[in-house]
Amino acid sequence: MPTLVEQAFHPYYLLANRAGNQLELAGRSWIADYFDQGDGWACVGFGIPSDTSLRLSQCVFLVSEKFNAEATKQDYLNEGYEELTVELESLTYGESLVLGKFIDGDGQLVHIVSNERLMVLILFGLSSTDSASLEQVFETRVEQTTTALALMTFQRSMGIGGPTPTPISAFQQSFYATLSERLLTEEEANTIFAPSVLEYIGDAIGKSSYAICRDFEDRSQPYDSLVVAHNCIFLSAGLDIEDILGLYDDVHGVVQVDELESGFASRGDQELLVGFLDPATQLFVFDLWVWQGDYLYKASIKILGYVSLSTPVSLFSKKIDTFLNDIITVNLAR
Repeated sequence: MPTLVEQAFHPYYLLANRAGNQLELAGRSWIADYFDQGDGWACVGFGIPSDTSLRLSQCVFLVSEKFNAEATKQDYLNEGYEELTVELESLTYGESLVLGKFIDGDGQLVHIVSNERLMVLILFGLSSTDSASLEQVFETRVEQTTTALALMTFQRSMGIGGPTPTPISAFQQSFYATLSERLLTEEEANTIFAPSVLEYIGDAIGKSSYAICRDFEDRSQPYDSLVVAHNCIFLSAGLDIEDILGLYDDVHGVVQVDELESGFASRGDQELLVGFLDPATQLFVFDLWVWQGDYLYKASIKILGYVSLSTPVSLFSKKIDTFLNDIITVNLAR
């Protein structure tokens, strides 16, 4: 099984996201809807369901004689692109260049950032450029997004540090240590989900409530159906099953939530197992809620599925049931 360090320079693991997942960039929410990879490279494509005029793709290459900035630049020049004269932010982790051309009035921009080991190629397509020059289009509508995406890629490669975490408040400090130790660790997650490889992404801590959610992201094969796993703990504060069911409409809008039946014996004081299709990401979500004394635990996984052919009920399986049960078992043992 590859370790996270061994994966650090595998192009697939440097992609901003995988098919079916959501990416927030420069004030826009993109949905990953395409993936491809080959020897020494991997690409993912993004769209915005509510705005089909925009298209974003990210490709990551291991630098070689075949894949490098100069050779790639020449390929685009041969296709009629021109290198643009734009003022680019000075980068500490690589060199940048931008190319572009109009195709039937639509702008096609290519932003390449590379160093001696990695080349990141980001394509941004947009219509309705309103007769602006390619330079103007890039600087006003594209650069913020492509620069943020390139930075994210090089941070994932461990070549540069990530963003500075926001310090937690005194209120958050008052409960974080006590509650967080009841949650799943990365080592435990990889034991439960083996042979899949999960990476700990971070903890989301309640700003005004006693709550922590821990996120893990799958780093396995590109077409592994598992995308992310979550483990949460709350001080229940009188929340009951009806309150939790009401949260789904509050958070996700009106969605069809199916109550499911676990094959495992009842855990804790009471429990709720549900599945639904997340309309924002088009991923199927399975949530197991278990109450134990003053604590409320949540185990959750998100998976890929054929939306037009599947339902939460049809996708729910003994494997999913076991994953959720094993997470909660860790929580209840602490």
